[in-house]
Amino acid sequence: MPKSRATQKHSILNTARRRNESSQKAALVEELGAERVVAMGNGANDVAMLQRAALGIAMLGGERLATACFTAADLVAPDIVTALDLLLFPRRLIATLRT
Repeated sequence: MPKSRATQKHSILNTARRRNESSQKAALVEELGAERVVAMGNGANDVAMLQRAALGIAMLGGERLATACFTAADLVAPDIVTALDLLLFPRRLIATLRT
């Protein structure tokens, strides 16, 4: 079934918005100093941010994890609380990165 013009336009606008959002996130990482940034995300719009950050953490959470995000991250956490715990307990982070 072909998509309506409205649906096609909506899809194009969403794609453009995600690209813009992705570049804004990556630019913020650069502005903050990528070598000092820990980035966390789960969507395709987080890929550039995770790649630029000193440490990129993909999170599974209740939402789905984009495949590109999974491959861009340095490690994967089941949720944001676990990801933040890695920062509060650096030995856990070091052990996770070693394996």
